[in-house]
Amino acid sequence: MRTSEQREVSALVLFLTLTLILNNSRIKNLQSSVHFMESFLAKIKSVYVSMGLGQFNSTHLYFMVGTTLGVFLIEMLFTGWDKCALKRVFQFEKTTRTDLTFWLLETFNFYNIIAVTISFGICYYLVGVIQKNFAINLMVKVENQLLAFALIYIISDFKNYVRHYIFHRSNTLWQLHQLHHSATDLNILARQRGHFLEAEISRFFDVIPLILLGAPVYTYFAIKVVSEAHQMLVHSSLTSGWGFLGKYIIVSPAAHRIHHSIDEKHYNKNLGSTFIFWDRLFKTYHPDVPVYEIGIPENPYNRKGYVHDIFLSMYLFYKNLVIKILPRKWSQKLFVKNFPKTTIFDEV
Repeated sequence: MRTSEQREVSALVLFLTLTLILNNSRIKNLQSSVHFMESFLAKIKSVYVSMGLGQFNSTHLYFMVGTTLGVFLIEMLFTGWDKCALKRVFQFEKTTRTDLTFWLLETFNFYNIIAVTISFGICYYLVGVIQKNFAINLMVKVENQLLAFALIYIISDFKNYVRHYIFHRSNTLWQLHQLHHSATDLNILARQRGHFLEAEISRFFDVIPLILLGAPVYTYFAIKVVSEAHQMLVHSSLTSGWGFLGKYIIVSPAAHRIHHSIDEKHYNKNLGSTFIFWDRLFKTYHPDVPVYEIGIPENPYNRKGYVHDIFLSMYLFYKNLVIKILPRKWSQKLFVKNFPKTTIFDEV
């Protein structure tokens, strides 16, 4: 591992440690004493109440803003201002606008509300029923908290690998997941780019560790802190391979850049979330090589705005699903008659 890569990894480890400590010590209570922050949060909470959305989760706001700013700082230290994501946010290009919109929805707790709404709450309800009636809670037998954290993280990460693999291999589910891959420029905020229906379907995967393992909420929150910061970093402008660590243990920025490459040789490669050894184990690993272009072929996204992209992805998903379920003559009548103006992705 080169000296620059060692510094990047050290900075990431230091940042994750500080983030966990600050969240654990509830530093947010100190921050809320600032008059401006109190006033700002009061306005947000009033909007939530007026919309009938219940209580606003300020903890999530602090977590998202703090983690994002921290990763922005790490990236800027190693890439400089000209190459960092923060500069591209100010340039406000179309692909970055979409990323920023998703980030704002996630940060202010609207993402999950929209996701549950457009799925009619079906996934949310079914996952709740499954978790309530089939809980095994194996981790109650593990007394060592550090060991419990490590086991839950590894199992959860394997779940993420399987989910990611399925969303890439299933042509129907890919219609949703390709929205994430439609980003033409990797930046920290692109981490949040993802379709609401994908998030809802993913609940059926996410509930598996909860059913099998159980464990306190703070354990999963700690996992969320670590994985979120890492995911933001691998979506950044950094291109390091992180040496031995990146080849055999942890997904590096270089490995994930290959995953987002438009080059056909890189399709369905480096699917791991945190650990790269899943890719080595299941033969989806691709070694570090230069990546010259990010995105998907004949990209129809990032042109007509955020709302258009959301509905385009939903249209492609439902069309593909209907074609798979209904007889061909029925599905053709349904889509040709009701949606005569097709998109460049209409060949199934």
